[in-house]
Amino acid sequence: MASLYIKYRSNDTGARPIPPGAAYWESPSMWLTGGWDLSTARPGVPNRIHVRVDNNSDTDISGVMVQIWVSKPIAPIAPVHSMPFPPAPDPNRSHAVFPVGVVRAHGWAVASVDWIPDESSFINPADPNSAHMCLGANCYTHGCPGSPEGRQITSATADFPVVIDPHCGQHNINLRRFPPGGRACFTLGVANPAPTEATFTVTAEELRGDEGLGLIGLAQVLSGWGATITGMDAVEIQRLRNQEFCRRLGEPLELALVRAGGVPVLVDAVATHTVAAAQNPVRGLTFFGDNVLCGAGGREVRVRVRPGGAAPLGLAFDLPDDTRVGGVHTLQVSVRDEKGALLGGVRFLALVVNPQLLTPCA
Repeated sequence: MASLYIKYRSNDTGARPIPPGAAYWESPSMWLTGGWDLSTARPGVPNRIHVRVDNNSDTDISGVMVQIWVSKPIAPIAPVHSMPFPPAPDPNRSHAVFPVGVVRAHGWAVASVDWIPDESSFINPADPNSAHMCLGANCYTHGCPGSPEGRQITSATADFPVVIDPHCGQHNINLRRFPPGGRACFTLGVANPAPTEATFTVTAEELRGDEGLGLIGLAQVLSGWGATITGMDAVEIQRLRNQEFCRRLGEPLELALVRAGGVPVLVDAVATHTVAAAQNPVRGLTFFGDNVLCGAGGREVRVRVRPGGAAPLGLAFDLPDDTRVGGVHTLQVSVRDEKGALLGGVRFLALVVNPQLLTPCA
């Protein structure tokens, strides 16, 4: 069993393989600061990407390195489909490599790298809030005594073997905001890293209640503009907002706040709205796209993708009229190959807000 690992969920201890069917693309050990939220970059300014590496052994491990890739919403995430990583002398540079240093026995370390995306990061050029980033990471040791851990991955690699390799991690959660009773639409790419054309099955499922939203989802909402925290003692909030203390926690500040009992709320000109899972399901959930086989889409479609390419796919649904402001609908999208093997996925969070909160802050 490997000693170093990147968590795929909060209670992960590094054991692999990951149970069949588990959503392994929601790592709490990878996050973004300086953007619109924990996963949405703000082009033109420094965004900082953070990766936590854990050590489950009785020995300190030195020389730990991390590689990280970013891409637009895509499933499965793969280095070969990543975006350029500016600023860089080489415009084709597609990932960052940076040191974590020493990871203490039964401890962790967090390393961070600055990244300045440009407007090519937008999914929709007219929407500055649409620079959602998929994050993929890999850790390994370099130049340290003892047996090496992990391996360096090239940018031509076709996948992150998260299911079997604890050194790899993925974070693919997309938060969007919509008015009450409106129509929600998310865009993703279905990737085919194989050298031949392939057909994939894509499914969408609404996850209900706290099972769907959870601490990770609450932290995602709290990290966005228009959200704040309540339900905690002011002294405790201030303590958790101390950046040095948060760094020692090894997780996003927002996750630390909700884990400690804080409740995200939206504050607008009308009222203060508690953030919670929506009560009623969405309507008319359907996929659409030119690569969808057999005509109209639905909750499950088959998508044909050319070799080494990525086919765009849309997911649309209607929000219930009675979904209150602060309500969150959680949609889990999964991609499987022709044999039914799970290749990756995306978690979409549709947050209902008053229309004035749909304009990004300056």
